[in-house]
Amino acid sequence: MNDAFFNLYRHNFIRGAITIPEVRVADPAFNTVQIIALMRQVAERSVLLAAFPELGLSAYPCEDLFQQQALLDGCLERLAQVIEASLSSLWSVCRCRSTACCSIAPS
Repeated sequence: MNDAFFNLYRHNFIRGAITIPEVRVADPAFNTVQIIALMRQVAERSVLLAAFPELGLSAYPCEDLFQQQALLDGCLERLAQVIEASLSSLWSVCRCRSTACCSIAPS
């Protein structure tokens, strides 16, 4: 059996996922852990493109919480962790999938 034929990336397809992390309102630390855990899960399943909900780091707080500098700072701080984890997850998905996919991963 030719395993290369069954590689969906070889046929210009990708595996995608929609995610729904468990979140807590105005708790970027908890939400970041949940988002990164889901990123690792989808990477283990060879997902190349995963969509996460908007405002996933803050959840949907009440209007007055959007004006709290502590919440805004917490989200920005945690965003750096999510970006770092996303690059790591992308590399783990791509490194063994195909040479075309690997061309977009960090070296």
